[in-house]
Amino acid sequence: AEEARRLVAAGRGPASLGRTRIYLAPVLNPDGRARALEAPPRPGRLNAAGEGVDLNRDFPARWSAAKARASGPPQPETEAVMSFWREHPEIALAVSFHTSTSGFLAPPLPMSDRVRARYAELAARYEQRLGLPRLAVPSHARGTTMDWFFAARGCVAFTLEIEGAHRP
Repeated sequence: AEEARRLVAAGRGPASLGRTRIYLAPVLNPDGRARALEAPPRPGRLNAAGEGVDLNRDFPARWSAAKARASGPPQPETEAVMSFWREHPEIALAVSFHTSTSGFLAPPLPMSDRVRARYAELAARYEQRLGLPRLAVPSHARGTTMDWFFAARGCVAFTLEIEGAHRP
């Protein structure tokens, strides 16, 4: 974000970027990240609370009725993210970075043809620039940040999976 700000200030970045506010949250799941960076690495999606909660599936969207009944309130990390998004209605795009594979994932939710075309355009850009193919979202992947942001706000939200990016 700082580099983008410098480019715009120097007149070398897109002018529209100078009118764009970017919010970054480097890590939404510090417990999971710490687990993934251990030697040897362990699966890193669970937080440290109680039995451990998969924070990648803690957002109340696209849940089955059974999951909704079985789930308690969102974890503090999840609630903080949702609260921030609620307090900032100007946010029109959410990108979540993950590290388990490589690809572009869009929420598998009903959407208009216009919005579907926007996702296809973004997927094509990421495939061309970064070599990230468009991936189908696994059926078990429910309750993600992109699910909640798209379902709650109707805005573009996607996940970029960049395998191995969590390694220092």
